[in-house]
Amino acid sequence: MFAKLLDKMLDFEPSSLCCEVKTNSGLTVTVIGERSLSTVFEMLSRFGFVNPSTPTDLPALEHIEGDEAPLLTPTTTVAHPFIPNFEGRGLVTCIKQAMKDAVAENTEAMEQMVKDLMARADVNGHLTIIEARELFFASFDKTKKHHTSVTNFSFFFSSFTDLVGNKKLRDIKSEDVNDYLRALDHLPPDPSKNPEYKGLSFKAIVKRAMELKAKAIQTGTKKKHINFMRRFFNWCYQSLDLQRNPASCIDYTRYKKSKVQSRTAFETEDLIKIFDRKLVETYYKPHKFFAPPVALLTGMRVNEILQMYVDDIVYVEIGLDKDGQPIKVPCFKVEGVEEINASGTADKHVKTVNAERVIPIHPKLIEMGFLDYAEDLRRRGLKYLFPGVKRGKNGPGAVVSSWFNKSLLRTKCKIEDHTKTFHSFRNTFWTLGDRSRVLVTSMRKLAGYNAGENVEQIHYIKRSNVKECLEALTSIQYPAIDFVAYDAKKFEKYLDKVRAKATPEELVSAPVMVTKKPGRPPKAKPPQAPALTSVINTEAMAPFDEDED
Repeated sequence: MFAKLLDKMLDFEPSSLCCEVKTNSGLTVTVIGERSLSTVFEMLSRFGFVNPSTPTDLPALEHIEGDEAPLLTPTTTVAHPFIPNFEGRGLVTCIKQAMKDAVAENTEAMEQMVKDLMARADVNGHLTIIEARELFFASFDKTKKHHTSVTNFSFFFSSFTDLVGNKKLRDIKSEDVNDYLRALDHLPPDPSKNPEYKGLSFKAIVKRAMELKAKAIQTGTKKKHINFMRRFFNWCYQSLDLQRNPASCIDYTRYKKSKVQSRTAFETEDLIKIFDRKLVETYYKPHKFFAPPVALLTGMRVNEILQMYVDDIVYVEIGLDKDGQPIKVPCFKVEGVEEINASGTADKHVKTVNAERVIPIHPKLIEMGFLDYAEDLRRRGLKYLFPGVKRGKNGPGAVVSSWFNKSLLRTKCKIEDHTKTFHSFRNTFWTLGDRSRVLVTSMRKLAGYNAGENVEQIHYIKRSNVKECLEALTSIQYPAIDFVAYDAKKFEKYLDKVRAKATPEELVSAPVMVTKKPGRPPKAKPPQAPALTSVINTEAMAPFDEDED
């Protein structure tokens, strides 16, 4: 503060006086200029210095040339602002001493506060993992966790307690955490689907996998399991005031994802195999027939495709024709909804706010008869664009991904590269768009990303509209693929069967059951912690979905 005060005093004439003000506590202030003297006294008073006898007329001051500065002694003693009887000490020293004394005075209160915290930590430390699990699940309503987190956390609780026991929180050591990490190093993928591990506990599955020298889960999947453990112990540490966090020992550098692409684009020969006419003509379920070409020609995510309603096909005006009549193009409307279905999950859920968008339907899809297919659904009163697909905990896309990856790619098309999956359509869309010189701004809008990362994209470049997105779509150069046209008769039996078995929720007239605020992730019914058994819950060991960027 005094440095700032002196800075203000430096605007002076060469003939200005120069003097010093020294207090009885040893504080010295250099004064330049007559007007500065009153400012010094004012500032000192603001800091608590008291000089009640200060005369109204300040002492006369000599004009001094050069560096000679007379000592200006106040007419009365200036008392120290904080602590009495500290004459001769500097202001900073006195402040430090005042703080020490203040702490000393409050030592008893602080000690009691520490004792209370330690007592609470000791009480909560007596909780077992399963007892803490109940409190942890109960907090989900407050933290708005997605319902799938319950399943993933349930796997952690089942596997961790099976491995180290249902210990008290205070007794869990870093070694227990390391034991769990070592077990994950040997955990096989999808053990519930392998007869070798049927009916076995987590500990027994790991032991059997080690004996068989079986392939373990990938590093990315392992990291996801570890993150659920870390989040639980972090919650215990912060919410239950534990004295230590046993998960703080984890070295996360071991689980960093490789910079190599986890999913790669399809080559031309791959696409020829996937869309082989003889193969496609065997499909009688519309999601098998239409989902792959929709993904290839729009770049949409698998769940975005499979969760759409028939009413999500909308017509958007992009201009006027030569006669002044509006030109409208059919589009897919990708959005989340407030409606919650019977399983307690959102009917439509988008990954981010930017994923909500309108995508023109590619002319190739229209040529295939996609709009005719949608009209067939409307006539039957069906609500979903791809009816009859099971809408599981990970969305309807899981069913199609599983069929496509395992049955179609690996078995029928003999494409063994595991970096190629249904999600590779999205990689292919981006790759072909890049090779076709399509603007990145349009590609980002079509793919459901934000505007970009640099200043120009964020602040200056306007986002692509529907017309520009349509131009971008039709500019992408695809390999020569002989797409099979839609034949209503081929799908008639399947659609009639689905219509006959449809629930009110699956029809256009289905009522809205539960609503939520827009943009929020779907909220499940209050989660119930599943009972812990000696045998691992195979449902909780469901494999993670493909990474959908």
